[in-house]
Amino acid sequence: MLIKQLSIELENRLGNLSRITGVLSRHGISMSAFSIFTTAEGGVLRIIVPHPMLAVDILGNHNYKVVVDDVVCLKLKDVSGQRHSWRSVWRLSVMNPYLSKRSEVYLSITNSALKPLP
Repeated sequence: MLIKQLSIELENRLGNLSRITGVLSRHGISMSAFSIFTTAEGGVLRIIVPHPMLAVDILGNHNYKVVVDDVVCLKLKDVSGQRHSWRSVWRLSVMNPYLSKRSEVYLSITNSALKPLP
């Protein structure tokens, strides 16, 4: 399935990541996934959130530049062999002209046996 990924430009300064996560937290938005990559000028934070357009509005109100992209998300159950089977799904998505332009894939593993730490 396609989900929205938010990309936020960051200056390479102490506390920038904490400020963004703080803004989202104060508005009740949790990050399901994130990645960071750096460039010579700074970096880009890429996040997946449950309510992407709300997050875009909130971050925009705090003067963050946000770019929204569609990315592929594969949801699998945490059972033996599932990580192997996602390759078949990925091959199908690569053959789809719309999806083949996407360079990122998120893999979501669900495990009902996992419990939160106390």
